[in-house]
Amino acid sequence: MYAYITGIVDELLADRAVLEAGGVGYELFCSSMTLKRLRAGQKERLYTHLHLTEGVMALYGFYEPEEKDMFRRLLTVTRVGPKLALRCSPYSRRAMSRVQL
Repeated sequence: MYAYITGIVDELLADRAVLEAGGVGYELFCSSMTLKRLRAGQKERLYTHLHLTEGVMALYGFYEPEEKDMFRRLLTVTRVGPKLALRCSPYSRRAMSRVQL
């Protein structure tokens, strides 16, 4: 639904960032790898995944499209939800890059 959001980093928390774009503050759950690259007040583009389940709608943001792709791959694994996939995606990406070498 949303491929990416470009805006100003308004707030950084332990597991999420708020990105202001067009007067709207988007709360995006992010991996630790993505959060380390963000700076409050800076203009950034985060690639997004909108996750919908029964009664819950959450946006996930990624600094690189490859991390978003890995997150989506992990979601296809049985019993892996978005929170676990988010914690694993940075490590899985590094492991996959080693395999591709």
